[in-house]
Amino acid sequence: MTIMPSFLERFGAVPLREVFADATWVSAFDPELKWLEMPPAHFLEYVRSAPRRPYDIVSTDPSVFQGEVSLLAAQAHRIWLTLDLLAPLLVNSPDFVILDVGAYPFAIAEAIRAYLNCRCRLIATVVQRLSAEAVACLAEQRIELLPVNLDPRVKVGDPLPGMTEYLPLPDDSVDLVIFAHVIEHLYQPIQILREVVRVLKPSGKLVVTTDNGLLLGGFLNYLHCGRYLHEPVEGTAAMVFHEWRGHVRFYTEGDLRTLLEAAGAEVLECRFREVLYNSVPEECFRDPNTRLPRWRAHLLQEIPEFRNELMLVAAKKSAPAISNPLDAEANAAELRRLSAEFAAGRIDLDRATLLDVAFGYRLFCGRWPTAAELLAHGKSPEPRGVDRLVDVLLRSPEFKGRALT
Repeated sequence: MTIMPSFLERFGAVPLREVFADATWVSAFDPELKWLEMPPAHFLEYVRSAPRRPYDIVSTDPSVFQGEVSLLAAQAHRIWLTLDLLAPLLVNSPDFVILDVGAYPFAIAEAIRAYLNCRCRLIATVVQRLSAEAVACLAEQRIELLPVNLDPRVKVGDPLPGMTEYLPLPDDSVDLVIFAHVIEHLYQPIQILREVVRVLKPSGKLVVTTDNGLLLGGFLNYLHCGRYLHEPVEGTAAMVFHEWRGHVRFYTEGDLRTLLEAAGAEVLECRFREVLYNSVPEECFRDPNTRLPRWRAHLLQEIPEFRNELMLVAAKKSAPAISNPLDAEANAAELRRLSAEFAAGRIDLDRATLLDVAFGYRLFCGRWPTAAELLAHGKSPEPRGVDRLVDVLLRSPEFKGRALT
């Protein structure tokens, strides 16, 4: 998928001053902007009536907000769009398991429980230290907490008691994983993505939302001051405080597809949406962000790929059928493919299976593994992924500069 042909076809012969000429304002509630999918009245009533929680993130800047405004209200449009994507994927049953990764401050988890009235089992990962009152409040809503370090290579204070680097959940145990505006905060997202895919049921779904790396605002910033990001790199919390909670980078649709495929997932659906932050409920803001210049509205309607929100639904890849992984002739085509990928530095490292072990020895050592080596790998400490196998094989005396042919 590429946006450039459609953009050039529509605007290639038009001077930029004409593209941006119509600066009259159009309301977000105007029928011609129904593609914005503004939150309906019943959701806004839920936002207004939501009780204040001990873990709420509250904004008080008097130049923007009317009093104290929770994250739920400040980001009501984004949260509504996320719930709209999640709702058809939910099953209203205690046996349906949802994992909300990086859930703090739990606005989506709470809305699933209180607004969508879902009786599912709801698990949320957390790295923040919560007060006893906050933990009790979440327990009352039947939201289970898992202390998991999503980015273990980044040191962020003292770890929580019982914190792990891997999801302490069985394989194939989760029906729906929510990864909402988390990935842009991680330096090394591949490990937690692989963990997410591991715990996802074969029939399960993974929902990833994040800022779109090709957002129109970035393009306009570049025209204005030579910087692309709408948040300058040196101003992010990641750079100022050297912690993962700030924005690290933004992703394009192609970036996310590559990451998810490397983690063992395949993308089923991609949506581009334009989120209006600090917009509704309007009484919460001094100048509600509920209008757009017409030139911007026209661009975003015609080229959705310029919108600021990227939303993907993915599923676990189907496991390949394996008759006998030690049969070189039966797997000749797979061996050739893996050899070519390895030579190009793109070997598939996301399948921790017997096939990986067999091909790993074949590629690194030029032979198939012995029964003892297979047994040793099976008894090695968790995680027994291919990364650990490669570490072992690289230390093998058989691997000394072996040429791949």
